[in-house]
Amino acid sequence: MNKTLAWHFLPEDRKLRWGTEEEVVPGQKLIVKPPLHMCRHGLHAGIRAIDALTYAPGPVVCRVELGGEILEDEDKCCATERTCVWLADASEVLHRFACWCAERVLMRERQAGREPDPRSWAAVQAKRDWLEGGMTREELETAKSTAWEVDLGTDWSTAQCAAWSDAWSATRNVAWSAAWSTARSAQNEELTRVLLLLEGGA
Repeated sequence: MNKTLAWHFLPEDRKLRWGTEEEVVPGQKLIVKPPLHMCRHGLHAGIRAIDALTYAPGPVVCRVELGGEILEDEDKCCATERTCVWLADASEVLHRFACWCAERVLMRERQAGREPDPRSWAAVQAKRDWLEGGMTREELETAKSTAWEVDLGTDWSTAQCAAWSDAWSATRNVAWSAAWSTARSAQNEELTRVLLLLEGGA
């Protein structure tokens, strides 16, 4: 029988999107009947963390094991069996990863001779300050209100995504905006590294 480790994300309530009231918990095994149909019928997940994040409905990350019949696509797969190995709230990790992605986009701009506007760097730093407790949520919201009044192009849009959005959507948007300008494999490597640090922290 096939067994494949993969990634799956849940909303904050840790419930699946197709109507169940039951929370997903470690050790839980879900089973569906074949035939599988990608995006329509099956238990979905991403082999790569960065791909799973693309479809994330929220910030709770699950390390899952797929089994039974498995159907693979370019950036996702679905199976007749999916077991939750462990799960954790990845909100802070995803905020930090979004900043990591944004800073690399800004560095790429600098290396190409297009110096980013200082406010782009400031947007990312504001989120880091908030994460470290150096800025209150109210102060972050004030900075956000001021920042949205300007439009400074691609680098600013990327920095805004990292700085102001919710954890999971920030990371997803920043990763996608940077996908074709930086190595997506490098993003996946870093995201996988930081997510694996959450194991055991459900």
